[in-house]
Amino acid sequence: MNTSTFIAAATILLFGANAVSAAGSGTDDGPGFQQCRPDLIEGSVEWNRDRISRTYEDMQEALGIDQPTRERLIDILNDRWMAEHKDIDNRNMQDRADAITVMLRSVQAVLGNDRMEEFFLYMHGRAETYQYQTLKSLLPTERQLSPEQKTQLMKRLRVANRDLWAYHPVTWPGSADISLLGADDRALVDQLRNLEYADARARKVQELNERVERDAAAFLSPDQLEVLRQMHQSAADSYTATRSINHPPLDPDRVAYIRHRVSKLPRQPFPEPGLITVRLTITVDDDPPVVVTRTLSNDTATSIDFKDLIVEVTPRLYQRSLSSQARYFSYVGGDKLELPTLARHENIGKDGVAIGTGAIEGVRRGYIVKREAKLLK
Repeated sequence: MNTSTFIAAATILLFGANAVSAAGSGTDDGPGFQQCRPDLIEGSVEWNRDRISRTYEDMQEALGIDQPTRERLIDILNDRWMAEHKDIDNRNMQDRADAITVMLRSVQAVLGNDRMEEFFLYMHGRAETYQYQTLKSLLPTERQLSPEQKTQLMKRLRVANRDLWAYHPVTWPGSADISLLGADDRALVDQLRNLEYADARARKVQELNERVERDAAAFLSPDQLEVLRQMHQSAADSYTATRSINHPPLDPDRVAYIRHRVSKLPRQPFPEPGLITVRLTITVDDDPPVVVTRTLSNDTATSIDFKDLIVEVTPRLYQRSLSSQARYFSYVGGDKLELPTLARHENIGKDGVAIGTGAIEGVRRGYIVKREAKLLK
């Protein structure tokens, strides 16, 4: 494994599969991070299909399918990518939800309904796939994981990666209103905020890695567990090295000056303490809306279950102004997993009603979810 490949792999171990393009040239894909074929024209249908094929190089083995089936799935993924970047209005949520529905129904026609959860886990499990492949490359032949060990480890890596994906630390300067600063000072605040965010995220990765290692001690041999620990440490060391290159130290006097300036700025309001009563109206696609009234602690999530979709809404009251955020889940392979949000829009309607719309990628189709939250008391 060359240096750039290792850095890309280490970045994925820390921050997930979507970090590949930030770690390398932007055209590295797949488990081996190999370049697209040089004879293909970048941006062409053939170039993109080659890129997707390399990204999902292990699809045949992971899904237990034959080569013609793999090639058909690659065609479907390529068709969806080309349509999304050429024919779909990415500002239109319905377009995006419809596009994912077309793609998933095409996959379902190839794999069958019973294997759609398996396909979802494969498509959205790139981070844990890279982690497993890295571990596999570090283990000697006689110490490779058994199928049962792999299943157990992948499940724990999946949970850890989802927890990392949902982790959004509140870092300095917190709720300070930096719009009152000049452009240069705001740029410095952004630098410091990004550094603290990266550090907080790295600490979270360490916490999650330690949790995986504790759980893995029950089913990995001592030798296998030690290699897992070494893999985690190597990824952390590589990240620290690249971070120092991408974020060189800042002038201490300048940092002290901007921290002092920010400490004097007014703060945005925090959610008020106590109980609130809200009426939530949730509409999934064209189905009749579901209306519920909940009394709960301010800034606390509450779930509303549909047939194959869980909508988790968090209402927040700031000085009598109500907002809400939503996350979307489904049970996949027996585990409650968060579904990707393709697009979202939030605004405040009449009478202070918090309104939100999201285009969601489900296991078998796309959804449009609309919600309203109204404060009752």
